[in-house]
Amino acid sequence: ALEHAEVPPSLNFHTPNPAIPWAESRLRVVTEPTRWPETGTPRRAGISGYGYGGTIAHLILEQAGAGHPVPAGPAGTRPGQDAGPALYPISGASQAAVRDYAGRLVEHLSRTTDSTTDIGHTLGCRREHLAERAAVYAEDRSQLIERLAELADPAADAEQAGAGTVIGSVLPAASNGVVWIFSGHGSQWTGMARELIAAPQPSRRSSTSWSRSLPRNSGCRCGPPSPPTSRSRST
Repeated sequence: ALEHAEVPPSLNFHTPNPAIPWAESRLRVVTEPTRWPETGTPRRAGISGYGYGGTIAHLILEQAGAGHPVPAGPAGTRPGQDAGPALYPISGASQAAVRDYAGRLVEHLSRTTDSTTDIGHTLGCRREHLAERAAVYAEDRSQLIERLAELADPAADAEQAGAGTVIGSVLPAASNGVVWIFSGHGSQWTGMARELIAAPQPSRRSSTSWSRSLPRNSGCRCGPPSPPTSRSRST
């Protein structure tokens, strides 16, 4: 909408709420694609999101300025620009493998002009995330090389990461699947989830239904809710 100067119609809107004074408020719901007039200033749009799990977000988006072409790099390299402050995830089957991978990244960054943006994208989205992990925060390319070199140092403390770096392991229980948590809106109380599951129909029927539909739609494992016991912890 911001780029193409066209406001899309509101989804699933049919009848305006008669309790809203539309004429006096000078507001209307967009029901068909509508041209967004030029005013000489950047277009701005407000967006509100209300998530089923309790996430609430309000954003103001502004029209982007004219783009600038990225200059081509030397032969054999990909065009791109180094990222600013960013987080770079690394993983391996062991902490020794993580440190070895960090060392290979130092060599790669030192002998190529591949952008840290591309490297960060590859590490985050195009590599398998194994059980032993490290996350390196860097403000720029030189700091990334410096902190990766610290991580790769075989003399470094295996349990203590350097500045801007966190190391650790995936918890064994992480493979057990998703835990359904009742997020807070101010109206919950201690033990509410246990009471809902233990309650007669339809509460238990509903919770059983979503526990079966969640794996089909998300790929996550989720067993049917179990009746609470005296040893259950409140959520």
